[in-house]
Amino acid sequence: MQAVERDFAFLFNENVTAIDIIETVKKIDKQRIKKVTIFDVFFDEKLFKNMKSIAFKVILQPIENTFTDIEIEQLSKTIINNISTSLGGQLRQ
Repeated sequence: MQAVERDFAFLFNENVTAIDIIETVKKIDKQRIKKVTIFDVFFDEKLFKNMKSIAFKVILQPIENTFTDIEIEQLSKTIINNISTSLGGQLRQ
């Protein structure tokens, strides 16, 4: 079955680490979230005081059936909510 990739970018407090993000996302669904990769870190005091932007890719792998759009959207919302709640991340749009 076809894996699905989703990219996310958040603003975080400068103390949040890449491993914090990876571990938080992987805990959401250990069976369907196969890989979390950080692909961009941007830090600029002029733009974000004591903050940094971190972007990451999540690879989702269906277990029994191909994902529906609704399932992908639900997983994406869960990732966003958990990152926001657990790590104080602010979704960048």
